[in-house]
Amino acid sequence: MSISPNRRVVGVLGGMGPGATLEFMRRVLEITQADSDQEHIRLIVDSNPQVPDRTDFILARGQDPRPALIAMAQGLEGAGADFLVMPCNTAHYFLSDLQASVGVPIVDWPVEVARAASVLGVRRTGVLATTGTLVSGIYARALDRFGIEYVVPSNDCQQGLMEAIYQIKHEGISRQRMAGIEGALHDLASRQTDSCLLACTEVSWACHGWEPGSAVRLVDGMDVVARHVVHLAGGNLKVGSALI
Repeated sequence: MSISPNRRVVGVLGGMGPGATLEFMRRVLEITQADSDQEHIRLIVDSNPQVPDRTDFILARGQDPRPALIAMAQGLEGAGADFLVMPCNTAHYFLSDLQASVGVPIVDWPVEVARAASVLGVRRTGVLATTGTLVSGIYARALDRFGIEYVVPSNDCQQGLMEAIYQIKHEGISRQRMAGIEGALHDLASRQTDSCLLACTEVSWACHGWEPGSAVRLVDGMDVVARHVVHLAGGNLKVGSALI
């Protein structure tokens, strides 16, 4: 297999949380067609768990994460990254500030997920995301751009989802934590949705290969962006992986 002469280096702003960053890297590896090490794409990763909590800041109860994120973005650019990606949906609230701080493009995760949902024919979707992501409006704007209606979990289900997300961040995946995700998913499925977006990287990590027992179609944002990143970097996608 030939190696594309148009290879580009990917900079990953990670650590939000560390497990989700590793899962994103695993998915990039999993969907890349490669017969040797050299045929994989190059990732420069800054996994920085010390970035202040994004949801806490958006909800006006925590420290501003932008200085840390900007330092990471500039460091990755200086290390040779041709473009950047953040495996944290909520951090995209700060995308415009980060983009202004560097001279290389940053993947707009919510827009790429909404674009993929549109290609799939999604018209009314549920959104499984952190409260910070929902309050920020980043998915509302992205979905509206493609004419897609969206609904969010009830307050009780959203609270259960947030508890599950933070437990997964701190302690990993368990059946008990999946119950919080499943409750929110079933709530969304009952409200005339044709799909559900996994719009939190911890949720994507937890739901990989999971059968929730619901007829609603899952659109996994991490899968969408992993494919997009491999394509942008000039890697070869496995047969079928290019299909959303």
